[in-house]
Amino acid sequence: MTTLRPLASFALALLSVATIALSSACAQQPPGAAPPLPAEQQARLDALRAQGARAPLAVLPALVAGQLSKEVGDAVGLVVEQQAGLDGVMPANGSFAPPAGTPPEAIAALLQEHVRRDPPGSGHALFASFEARDRAFVAVRAWIVDHDGALVWSDVQQPGDAAFDRLRPDEPMECCVLVAERVRDGVGLARSRSPRADGFMAKWWAAKSSMPSKEEQEAMAPRAAALRKLGKSARVAVYPVRVAGAADAAQGASLAKALADRCAARAVDASIVVESKTTSNEQLLLWTTAKAFRAQLAASPAADADYALLAEYVTSPDRAHVGAVHLVLCTAKGEWVAVDWQNDHHDDFRELAPKGLPGCDELVARRLSRLMR
Repeated sequence: MTTLRPLASFALALLSVATIALSSACAQQPPGAAPPLPAEQQARLDALRAQGARAPLAVLPALVAGQLSKEVGDAVGLVVEQQAGLDGVMPANGSFAPPAGTPPEAIAALLQEHVRRDPPGSGHALFASFEARDRAFVAVRAWIVDHDGALVWSDVQQPGDAAFDRLRPDEPMECCVLVAERVRDGVGLARSRSPRADGFMAKWWAAKSSMPSKEEQEAMAPRAAALRKLGKSARVAVYPVRVAGAADAAQGASLAKALADRCAARAVDASIVVESKTTSNEQLLLWTTAKAFRAQLAASPAADADYALLAEYVTSPDRAHVGAVHLVLCTAKGEWVAVDWQNDHHDDFRELAPKGLPGCDELVARRLSRLMR
């Protein structure tokens, strides 16, 4: 049965937005004929289309299965920016929360009243709602209103509609992609041939996720090449694994054994202190851990080792459900060599489908093997 996946898995998937969006382009079907709009609304839509990619668009927090989510609203903005190439997408000021139980057909009027009373930013405002029933998405809705609160465009996709059936969204990420496609077509914009890395939303998301600079990320490549030259002789200090946010030395020893035929792995007892709050932004979790590991190694390098490895298993508190597996590999003195993540958007994760900690160890071993080839 289709289920709603956790937002932690969703947030990391934003790194692969471009792949999902552009691969879906190959199967894109032309939209069916829509009923004519009232003359005044058509005039507003024509005015928006005339602005093209320059149109400013404030994106409100999204409604996901009845719960308001700023994170998902920001993701909608990011995908709209990347797919449609809009220059003026940004997070809205404030939020709009229709009362619980509001029928979908009543949301437009409430949204218009909200924008007239409390404008979310310059230009137009976009609000999206992802409806779920029995843990499956059953409708993806979106509305755009102008700065005066007048309705400009609205859309609903449900089972039986071409775009919905093609994407078959079963998680918020795919709902975001669907909204972006419909907004792009509704506003009359061409599909971007490649994802935008220079847009406001892309930079803003990277900053709030604590991602390193492009230069820091590119500096990892030659260090990884040096690791490959050492091959199985590389001495790797394996630190206690972070499981559900806590250091586990026994799991670190287990991981070191799993890596024994890949490198000269040795478990160490020194735990890494990571000051991070509970978050559904998995990129923030990943890079917070990576930066803490780098800093601690810079202050106290790994002894008798060429490299230091820290793995992080994002699991439920009872460790029964595995949402993601992170791997941070540094030189002994703390220079990043690789920062790798795996969740159910990645082939290796899906193939191994780790159900417990031994499966997580196996996944780390596979990812390290790929790095060392």
